[in-house]
Amino acid sequence: MGHVGSSDPSGTGQVSSQAKSAIAAGAAAAAGMKRFKWHLGIRSQSRPWDIMHEVFKAMHTLGYEWKVINPFNVRVRKWNPVLQHHSKLVLQLYQVDTRSYLLDFKCIDESQHDSDSLLVRRRSNNVSMCLDSSYTGMAFDPAYDHSEVPSQVT
Repeated sequence: MGHVGSSDPSGTGQVSSQAKSAIAAGAAAAAGMKRFKWHLGIRSQSRPWDIMHEVFKAMHTLGYEWKVINPFNVRVRKWNPVLQHHSKLVLQLYQVDTRSYLLDFKCIDESQHDSDSLLVRRRSNNVSMCLDSSYTGMAFDPAYDHSEVPSQVT
């Protein structure tokens, strides 16, 4: 019979492969070796303005509305006919390291921000409707200084 808390449910005295992996990861961390970091979102090694260009093209194709906070931070909304309200999110591009960027998605739940709801409704009048035929695909000035992409997520 196995010991309480052991990773060997069969009681044979062998350590599972998951336990071996966890032990190896812990040993690597203790030895100062680089561990993998978790990132949620879309990671890319493309240039930041190319990433955002593709994001704006996709939003236009899908009929989304958006407001550009800065070239790498966008508030997005789309009418949800089932729920009878706008589904909203924020897209933010972060620089993860010297060669890669991460597009982060953050859902906005306005029910948690009742005190801010009037302000949000006022701001919603400023949301860009980019559904007309004059859409060029460029949502910001290509001459913009792209070195201002936010640094690594902590």
